[in-house]
Amino acid sequence: MSPAGKPVAAWLGMLMHGAPPPQVQGSHALAGYLALSRRPSCPRTLDNRTALLASQLAAELSGCRWCINRGQHDWRAAGLSQELLNDLGLFPTSSLFTGRDRAALAFVKAVALSETGAYHIDEPVLQLARDYFSEFELAELAALGVGAHGAPSYETAGGPGP
Repeated sequence: MSPAGKPVAAWLGMLMHGAPPPQVQGSHALAGYLALSRRPSCPRTLDNRTALLASQLAAELSGCRWCINRGQHDWRAAGLSQELLNDLGLFPTSSLFTGRDRAALAFVKAVALSETGAYHIDEPVLQLARDYFSEFELAELAALGVGAHGAPSYETAGGPGP
């Protein structure tokens, strides 16, 4: 394992022994969240509205027509407003979004637009997200941000291998 993967491996080791996840720092954060999201024991605690907002933004950023259409279907099935969907790209300034929504969407946007293999999230974006979400919820958001088309496996960022 590369030296860069050691913080992530230590983090996962703590989780395997039932300890709450510590905050992974700096460039290891995204790799840690992606690794955590793949663990069967990672609880799915993110509320449905936030998950739908995050997955729809990730779909739109990926440009995948199927993902966008599927997200819109899920959106309608959940009874969310069309106005909210229309303003999704305007989340930083639209009054339809709460501070929690903005933090989630900024985090997902950073994940979705992260360069392949770089897995870097700017510290202010990460800190804002941590102000609203647990480490487990951030793992869910990271997985939604990567989506079906996102970056390759976190192992390329120095995370633990299979």
